[in-house]
Amino acid sequence: MIYGISIITTTGYPYYNKDYALEPRNTILKNMFFNYSKSLVQTAQENEFELIAGLVSALFNFSGAQNRPINELVYTRPEYQIENLLDGQTKNETGTLITIRCEYYSIKAAVKRKLDYIYEKMIKPLEPLGDKSKLAPSEEKTIQDILLNMPSKLIVRSHSKELDAYLKRFIKDNNSYGIKAIAIASADLTLLKTAGITDEELQKLLRVVECPEVDPLSWKFRQAWTPDNQQVTLVFVNSAFNVEHDTLKEPLYYIILCDAYSAIGELPRQLFMDVNSILEK
Repeated sequence: MIYGISIITTTGYPYYNKDYALEPRNTILKNMFFNYSKSLVQTAQENEFELIAGLVSALFNFSGAQNRPINELVYTRPEYQIENLLDGQTKNETGTLITIRCEYYSIKAAVKRKLDYIYEKMIKPLEPLGDKSKLAPSEEKTIQDILLNMPSKLIVRSHSKELDAYLKRFIKDNNSYGIKAIAIASADLTLLKTAGITDEELQKLLRVVECPEVDPLSWKFRQAWTPDNQQVTLVFVNSAFNVEHDTLKEPLYYIILCDAYSAIGELPRQLFMDVNSILEK
């Protein structure tokens, strides 16, 4: 679930901000940062502490003002080479930094694929961003549709009755294998349909596990604990059923909730074959 997006320049110009939903209270969420500027300037060793101290102070004050405490920062060293400047040289750079506010369990790689498309199609042609560069209303709607998985929601919604009947039957027929509930989700794990469990109940389970990205037509297991401390298994299935928007193609995920360490064999394969055939109609 994506709650909002912010687009700024790397020099700090606030270009675009949009909230899509209210954030749940007392729930750990993520701010994901995506930098679409590849050139960096090598800083002198003696200046690094001052930069880090300034960053930490700014983030602390910002998070306090927004009533969104930050508990950790995640960072990576870039694969590309950092430019070294000679003494006395300066470099001015304007790039784009996109921030996404989302559920802690959202799969970052799937979010990034959406933002790569948004950046290439709608943001990059406007660079350098400024007060004279504007997104068209149709482009703002496209950004919202992509981030909120509207193409996937429409496909699932158009087969809603048949999917409801099948998922309930699948749970009933395989109850002896410990299967309790099924969900259909987008590639970033936005819930699109649930059976045997409510969206809120499943979200509570997803928030306490490291949700994996899965290869097409494969599945991975994760252990979780319910609020009453019962251990269960979540099975994440990449259906390879791709929902397309222009050149952006994202697979649907199917999530199986079952008893801890259930021996479900090839049931995930049966699930994605059956559900895919319904969605293809």
